Amino acid sequence: MKNVKRATFVAVNFAIVLWELVSLVLRIVHKEEGMMLYFTVQSNLFAMVVCGICGVCAIKNKYLVTLYSFTTYLLS
Repeated sequence: MKNVKRATFVAVNFAIVLWELVSLVLRIVHKEEGMMLYFTVQSNLFAMVVCGICGVCAIKNKYLVTLYSFTTYLLS
């Protein structure tokens, strides 16, 4: 059961990374502008990086507590 949970966690994180890349490409193609959109794109890029790191750490069986603490620090 633990391996199923980890595989699901990794799959969801990499799906988020994929969809964040899609949203970034759509943003570039449509050339939309605005401050709110700018900060939304930054937030999406940050989420993409964090989800990518979480997925890689989960594959390598590393502890994610330090990563979670670091991202909480960055957000505050």
